[in-house]
Order: sequence, then structure tokens, then C-alpha cells
Amino acid sequence: MAITVKGHRVLLNRPKREERLIQLTPEMEEELNMKELANLKRLEVYALGEEVTNVKVGDFVYVNIMYLQSAELVEVEGEEKIMVSDRDIAIVW
Repeated sequence: MAITVKGHRVLLNRPKREERLIQLTPEMEEELNMKELANLKRLEVYALGEEVTNVKVGDFVYVNIMYLQSAELVEVEGEEKIMVSDRDIAIVW
């Protein structure tokens, strides 16, 4: 399924998570998700909105944890992606 990202949005690949062997409450799951996001220092760009000009698909980027904590998680083709604004990207490799 092809997707179209609008505006200044950037979809980032979310690194694969290890499968949890125990079932967690939604609150605990969210807390662990936030801790995992804090460890993400280099994320690959998956897709771009038509207004984005400062990065390209395949680039690796650093996004401040503050922006990652408020980022939306979007499922695309069965995988979770992280949606941020291109203005949230601080470093590009």
C-alpha cells in the first residue's frame, strides 16, 4: 500500500522491539515505550511530506527526546513508524 505523507511531517523507522514475555498493563507498556524512545539516538527516515526539503529518505537523524515523547506512532504496512515534524530534527547523517 502506497502512502502519502503531508506537509512538514517525517516518518521514521522505529527500531524493532524485543518481544515481551509477560503481559503489561497499558500504563506500564506506555512507560516502557517512553524509556525505549529515550535510547533512540539515530533513526532512519522512512517517508517525507511534500514540504520537507532538509532531509531525504534513507538519511539517519537525531530527534530530541522531548519531541519523540510527544510523537505519534503510526502503523504502516504492519510496522510502527514514528511521525515527527521536520523542524524537530536536530542532526542529519
